Amino acid sequence: MLIAIPEWNKRISPVFDEALNFKFYQINAGEIIEIADQALPKQLVGRQMQLLSEAGVDILICGAISRQMQREAIRSGIEVIAFLAGDTDLVIKEWMSGTWQQEHYCMPGCGRNQRRGNRERKKHSRR
Repeated sequence: MLIAIPEWNKRISPVFDEALNFKFYQINAGEIIEIADQALPKQLVGRQMQLLSEAGVDILICGAISRQMQREAIRSGIEVIAFLAGDTDLVIKEWMSGTWQQEHYCMPGCGRNQRRGNRERKKHSRR
């Protein structure tokens, strides 16, 4: 299995669509067997999903991602785990260990409690 994470300053890049640096984790039998970094030239912005598909990526863990890019991922057979933030190595270690709690890595404003709070505020503002 090949997992890709767009990376910026050793953290999940906040916006996939603008990401130029990727960290790839090759996983076999529950073990990380290879880690590779790849920088993309600026002229390839917008073609990241095509490049990930050609590389054989199975899972993309990322920050914000446009609907268009997410649709491209689905068409390419890439599972997307989106709207996350945090240290890339820590995220992959927790994901691999089975202690993964996705809500701990939700981008600000994307957590369940935040969304529920917004709905409650809207209900109360209609009164």
